[in-house]
Amino acid sequence: MVLPSTRCLGLALEWSCHGVPWFIFSGGWIMGLLISNMAPPPSSRPLDPYVAPSFTNSRNLYGWRAACLLFALILDVVVVGCIKFIVKRPRPEANYSSDMLLTVSIDDWSFPSGHSSRAGMLQWLLPWLFDLSGFSRLVLSVWVACVCVSRLAMRRHHLGDILFGYALGCCLYWLVTRSINWPHWFRFLG
Repeated sequence: MVLPSTRCLGLALEWSCHGVPWFIFSGGWIMGLLISNMAPPPSSRPLDPYVAPSFTNSRNLYGWRAACLLFALILDVVVVGCIKFIVKRPRPEANYSSDMLLTVSIDDWSFPSGHSSRAGMLQWLLPWLFDLSGFSRLVLSVWVACVCVSRLAMRRHHLGDILFGYALGCCLYWLVTRSINWPHWFRFLG
């Protein structure tokens, strides 16, 4: 049995990696960039060593990062949903499903863990996008570990669901970052 305070912590971790807040964040970021692009460009030249010199004059300097994050989140949801639809592994019997909010019918299935997949992808994608420091990477890794452990502690998933989900997230990170040259393609939108 999970204690009420532990359950609250588990739910907080669950929501911190839920797809809805991440979609709202990345979608809001893109909307903010679109709105800011309606204003005149700033006179100062932004500094970003990753971006090609011709791209630094663009008002969409950080747009590729927002687009990459949103694309990765969408890809994660689609791939996890397809696998869940094909495998249809039931959730553990001890799962307390009445507190699973904002879920769709595909979330009745357990394999793979979408939270673990998203956490694994974000563990590698966020440092790649934002050049996070060592301490920030450590905090991110602790968060990812806590999210994955909470899936098991709350009996939302079997251990194999979580391990496969994390590995899937790492593969999706590799696919997203290696298949598209984000700054190159976004240069044409500026």
